[in-house]
Amino acid sequence: MNIPIVDRKNVSKDFKINLLEKVLLRVDYANIFSIEEFASKIVSVIDNNFSERRIEEGKTFKISNDGIKYDSDSKSSVMIDPSTNNYIKINNTFFLIEYNTYESFDKLIQLFEKVFSVYKDLFKENEIKRIGLRKINGFSKNENK
Repeated sequence: MNIPIVDRKNVSKDFKINLLEKVLLRVDYANIFSIEEFASKIVSVIDNNFSERRIEEGKTFKISNDGIKYDSDSKSSVMIDPSTNNYIKINNTFFLIEYNTYESFDKLIQLFEKVFSVYKDLFKENEIKRIGLRKINGFSKNENK
């Protein structure tokens, strides 16, 4: 098999844009019952940039051998940075940090550490079920010209 050797530094110099369109960092945990307290404590430790706040209502469903069935109503607290459209979403089973304007991994991790430290302080005994990081790339061959 003939695999070419690629010099990543030279390749990245050719791109004039950041290919990361979106980065999501999500922590799933056992059900908590007070998202209001969690959200208010997060507001006190995050940057003032997340100035827009709203409550989103939704429904959760369970999938089983019998099909998809309604489980419960859900409520999420959302904090948005209007200048970047980055946001933090908290509900009773997860929190999500979505970076729609990705600048650096360091900034993402700093925000994550702030949110996660509040979670750990409030819910010491709660079980973390999953931590996920998703990077979504976007590329248009016309953008590089």
